[in-house]
Amino acid sequence: MNVAVVSDGPLKEGSNVRNIPFFYTSKLFSMGEVSSRNLQEVHLLVIELEDATGEHVSRLKTALAGVLDLPKLCIVSKANRREVVQASAFGKVEMIERDEDLTTLVRKMREMLKPNFEVLFPETTPETTREAFLQTAACLDEIVLAAASSRPMPVRTLARTLHHIYSALTRDGITAWLNAVKCHHSHTYRHSMIVAGLAGTFAQTLGWSHKDQELLTLGGLIHDIGKTRIPLSILDKPGKLSPEETELVRQHALFGRDILKSRLEIPFEVKKMAFQHHEFLDGSGYPHGLAGDQIDTMVRVITICDIFTAMTETRSYKDAMSPRNAFGSLCAMNTKLDQDLVRAFQPVVLSVDLGALNRTVESLFDGKRATGTAG
Repeated sequence: MNVAVVSDGPLKEGSNVRNIPFFYTSKLFSMGEVSSRNLQEVHLLVIELEDATGEHVSRLKTALAGVLDLPKLCIVSKANRREVVQASAFGKVEMIERDEDLTTLVRKMREMLKPNFEVLFPETTPETTREAFLQTAACLDEIVLAAASSRPMPVRTLARTLHHIYSALTRDGITAWLNAVKCHHSHTYRHSMIVAGLAGTFAQTLGWSHKDQELLTLGGLIHDIGKTRIPLSILDKPGKLSPEETELVRQHALFGRDILKSRLEIPFEVKKMAFQHHEFLDGSGYPHGLAGDQIDTMVRVITICDIFTAMTETRSYKDAMSPRNAFGSLCAMNTKLDQDLVRAFQPVVLSVDLGALNRTVESLFDGKRATGTAG
């Protein structure tokens, strides 16, 4: 989802507009230099009108003539008549007060972008899984906003979401969940939702209690919460990261600790999954180089699910591994991972692998059916 932010000069310190790149892939343009060509692939234009000159507003108006259908959100002080008049000059626009909080700004943007968020589920997606997907996506929105604004985590929403996911995994299985999750537009959300589904399924396979299944699922949902402090333009970058960007991404476990450490509404077991999911049993992980018994079982499970998910994901700079090959790589990690748990993870892998095989067969069948119809 591409958002363009236009302002006349640098955005002021403390401006909520500066936080937009944490929620959307965004680019900042100077009001006097933006052109309709810059805006062709944009889904929403956010215009900060503070101190904007009449000359630059006129230039922007000319540029917008080439993208008449582009939704526009103007950041104004409605008590400032000049800003309101400038916003009106752009035609059909939405306006929001500059001093509104970040949550209100992001929700307004989501409302304006809603047509671009339509989810096209596979026809075979069961209703329980559809509902769980939509509930989880909305819950992740609330989690991200809470993390960014220091508000309490949405505990009641989390409880409902965990119930939905548990029901979907129990009734429909992990394959239906993975097929639905892949419909989400955000790689970051997809990754967390896949890890949550795998962790919940793994806990079921291990025969853990319902409470522990929910803790593992919640851990999967928020294990990467520290990434809310990393711009999506880096997280969803189409290509390999620079060394500086890589180092910033590696800080997400520490960012997660900072976000969660004082939040009493989040169980300590879940906090540890966010802090420690990149630690390895041999001490070679990060950020603290923990080893052996310093890493508890739930964290070990999340680490396995996280690595497996990363290996089986397609990114612009790498192909996805097959589930079987990813499992082989987990086994090859030897003393880094708990190999007893890795072996216990095999039934989950086989279920995912069978689902991938079935999707391939269905795709081939659909292709033959389409060819036959055309003939």
